[in-house]
Amino acid sequence: MFAADGALKITHTGGFATLGLADRATAEKWALKIRYPKSLIDKLGVKPDSRIAVLGVTDLEFLAQAQERLGAPPPRKSGAALDFIFYAADSAAELAELKSLKTHLQPAGAIWVVSLKGKAATIKDTDVMKAARAAGLVDNKVCGFSATHTALKLVIPKDRRKGWSL
Repeated sequence: MFAADGALKITHTGGFATLGLADRATAEKWALKIRYPKSLIDKLGVKPDSRIAVLGVTDLEFLAQAQERLGAPPPRKSGAALDFIFYAADSAAELAELKSLKTHLQPAGAIWVVSLKGKAATIKDTDVMKAARAAGLVDNKVCGFSATHTALKLVIPKDRRKGWSL
């Protein structure tokens, strides 16, 4: 795969395909993104100085990436003024904890709800969104977490962050 003349050219067993894009810069940008995809930890927004808690999430690849990014194993309990909480939830009872978890966030922080996807799913994304609204949160991003799990990012609405205190 390569970019040329404002197009993305992809070689496959049957020959090649050409995808016309807006311009050369756009084609080159897409080629780089495909060739070097972001890691999961980058997609989730975790920086080396992020304050996080991991609650119930057991995915080994995620935990390894988090440890590498943070320089230490991620805490497995909630703290105060967290940037991110990664929360495994696969039932309505677990979703009911969102309001309590919200109190551990800093104003611009987020809760990533990690749940089963596909036929194995025991809750739907709409269940997570409904529970989020009940907890005073809104969803603003979804991420394929693994082959078996998805993650939905929940945040405090911007208009409710002013004057926020724990």
